[in-house]
Amino acid sequence: MARKKKVNDYGTGIPYHEVEALARVLLPEIQAFFESEEGQREFAEWKAQQEQNKVNKTNAQGGGISNDAPAFFPATVPVAGKFVDATGPTCYN
Repeated sequence: MARKKKVNDYGTGIPYHEVEALARVLLPEIQAFFESEEGQREFAEWKAQQEQNKVNKTNAQGGGISNDAPAFFPATVPVAGKFVDATGPTCYN
């Protein structure tokens, strides 16, 4: 006899049939709200706020510069008493 697979409740303890019943009641209401003018306006405001948060986060991290590398890396580095271009192929002639 096959074992019945246990449905993951994500640690809520709420039986699946109750979550499904709640979803059946709420989903049409949520859809109607987002199809309304007010819902469209609020969604546009939320979307603009998310974009602004993204820009602010990028600026707070150094203007889009990766934090993996130092903000300042010289184009030339001293090697054996001479300055060598660090942007091109490695050659110490």
